[in-house]
Amino acid sequence: MKRLLVILLITSIGWIGYRMADSEQIAVGQSQSDDPCGAVAVIESNRVQLQRRPSTFSYPSKFLNQGARVSLCDRVGNWHGVILLERGKNCLENTQKKYYDGTCLSGWVHQKHISFFAG
Repeated sequence: MKRLLVILLITSIGWIGYRMADSEQIAVGQSQSDDPCGAVAVIESNRVQLQRRPSTFSYPSKFLNQGARVSLCDRVGNWHGVILLERGKNCLENTQKKYYDGTCLSGWVHQKHISFFAG
């Protein structure tokens, strides 16, 4: 019994560590315009999980509040790869790479929490 409990504990700790480190990069520069991301949207729900991967089984990196503005950069099924637009910061400045690696918060949000704003 003790051996089984130890194995389960080690397995669950390993799984949590894997999920926390696991993330999927957001592609930028895919739109036809000069903007590295194609559109701006507003988060419509309160406390929306910003996921590390386009999945509800992903470990959330942060929660977004209703009214937060995000730039839509990538899409996988019903999930949008977003970059949180922060006041006083140009999050998309010098975005020349294929994947976003800037200083602003980024992650994945399900489309049911997004209202298109511009783009």
